[in-house]
Amino acid sequence: MTIRQKKRKILISAVLVLFGVFGWSGAMAVPVLQLDIVGGIYDPETESVIASGDSLELLAIATPGGKVSSVDILSGQFVVSAAIFPAHEGFGSFSINGVPYTPESMLYGMPPANAERRFLGEHDVFDTYFAEIPVNFSEADTVTTYNVQDNPGGALIDQYGEGSFFATIQVNIEGLVSGLALHFDLFKLSNINGQTNLDYFAPFSHDATVYPELTAVYRERVNVPEPGSVATLGTGLMIFWFVARRKRKSRTHSVPET
Repeated sequence: MTIRQKKRKILISAVLVLFGVFGWSGAMAVPVLQLDIVGGIYDPETESVIASGDSLELLAIATPGGKVSSVDILSGQFVVSAAIFPAHEGFGSFSINGVPYTPESMLYGMPPANAERRFLGEHDVFDTYFAEIPVNFSEADTVTTYNVQDNPGGALIDQYGEGSFFATIQVNIEGLVSGLALHFDLFKLSNINGQTNLDYFAPFSHDATVYPELTAVYRERVNVPEPGSVATLGTGLMIFWFVARRKRKSRTHSVPET
């Protein structure tokens, strides 16, 4: 990334914050919304929390701050989108919280499905097949505030803490076709006079992605891969590079309308 591109990325992020497209919690300097994966790691290349495996726990995290209060979070309408990447009609199947998703049950385009403004066009993951899963935060489920860029993997979830709310989403990708990934975003909606509005969302640097074929890359980081895993590892690295390339490309796009 050139110096000019870095300056442009910083400027775009600043404008997004200014117009409230995504919020930040002032006290801990973390976004209001973040995604994490239990056992995941943060990858600076794709700017996502990433993980692999057939069954995973996705964590939606909300931190009060600025104009967003605890009441807003506990009573708000939050949604996680699960998107096939790259776009592929015959992606197989996956399940979220035990609910199966197939090509016939998915939407095509970009979320939010019913909102006039579609922020994820700047993400460069879309258009693709996606599903929207409602997320409810509870005052009983709190965690010490943390930034997934610095402390990913959900290690703090099992420890008592306060400052942020979290919700757990069960993900199973056993039926996902080889060569594809499942990408997640988190956003807040509201309904005014029958119109669905996008209020704010987790920054693209705080989203999450599951790469089935990258299991070998991270489980065998310091070991010699098994012979049968070499081809799988190569396919996974190709997906990994493709996502990183598209995310870098998205930083040069215009700011979403507000």
